[in-house]
Amino acid sequence: MDYILSSINLVIADPNVFWIALIVLLALFTRAAIGFGDGVIAVPLLSLMIDISEAVPFILFISTLMSFVALWKDRAHVQFGSLKRTASMALLGFPFGILLLGVTDNELVKSLLGCVLIIMAIWFLSPAKKIQLKANGWSYFFGLLAGVLGGAYAFRGIVFGIYGSLRGWSPAQFKGTIHSFFLLSGIFIPFGYFGAGLVTPRVIGLFFVMMPVALFATLVGTWFSGKLNANTFQKVIWSVLLLLGIVFIVQFLSKNM
Repeated sequence: MDYILSSINLVIADPNVFWIALIVLLALFTRAAIGFGDGVIAVPLLSLMIDISEAVPFILFISTLMSFVALWKDRAHVQFGSLKRTASMALLGFPFGILLLGVTDNELVKSLLGCVLIIMAIWFLSPAKKIQLKANGWSYFFGLLAGVLGGAYAFRGIVFGIYGSLRGWSPAQFKGTIHSFFLLSGIFIPFGYFGAGLVTPRVIGLFFVMMPVALFATLVGTWFSGKLNANTFQKVIWSVLLLLGIVFIVQFLSKNM
């Protein structure tokens, strides 16, 4: 208990605690509204104030916990077949993602992912006929990729967001399944980060201090998501992915020119 209290005091005394709370508010609202995006929003911004090796575990911990709240509304629409396949592969990929954290060139990986996001988003926002994944085998690929990128950069939501959209799910199916995926794929997240020595007092303190902020953002985002119809929901998803892709490319170019 003393360890937890001292960790909380460490965060409260941080002069950036207000800005951290705003980042968490924006990230978790986006996650609840469209099903993903919290890690991509939070990790780059949080890394301006805390080390990325602390930002990634923190946002994954708080995001996994909030999945319980977000899942309740769409629990009856979970696509269990896809969920089982993607979550099992994500658990296999997650340890490799932890190994990559701090080893690979983060900006290069993000720039490559940005190119993929831009190309796919432009295609799916265009009037051209849309691709829809029918074969179940794709779920293994996207699950593994989500595990690796999730463990290293908290990008599991982006990967699953692409997969869910390509499956042509309704908004309720999409959100119910992705929140379930976050829960199942996050079962061993704490053990992995504890084993790697990445769970610091700051991570513990942030988790407890930001929990009320995350809960509020999740409830408001869940309410907002109910106002979107299926067509608008798909457009919002791919518009967000397009924006994220552009941000990744701009960040890479600004640091290498």
